[in-house]
Amino acid sequence: MTVDNAFDALIALDPELAAALGAAGAQSGITLSPAGLADIIGTILQGYQQEIHFGQTLAEGYCKILKGGTPETVAIFGHEIRQAAHHSAALGCNLAN
Repeated sequence: MTVDNAFDALIALDPELAAALGAAGAQSGITLSPAGLADIIGTILQGYQQEIHFGQTLAEGYCKILKGGTPETVAIFGHEIRQAAHHSAALGCNLAN
């Protein structure tokens, strides 16, 4: 599955965010599994639930990773962010930056 329209699930939350993530994914051309895409969306939603700026920063980080990364770097980024977010949104936000 490619990531070109996969982020439509985030349109209700933030249409510009969904479009930016879709564009980053399409530009990268990397292929992510459905589980990988669900992981990205779930992590972003978790960030927004903890603190709105954390969610925004996290989404921006994913945009950067998708543009120049691999499926492995995307997975590592998400894992590390989730680990940090268990401690605090501020720590997760700092790591996402």
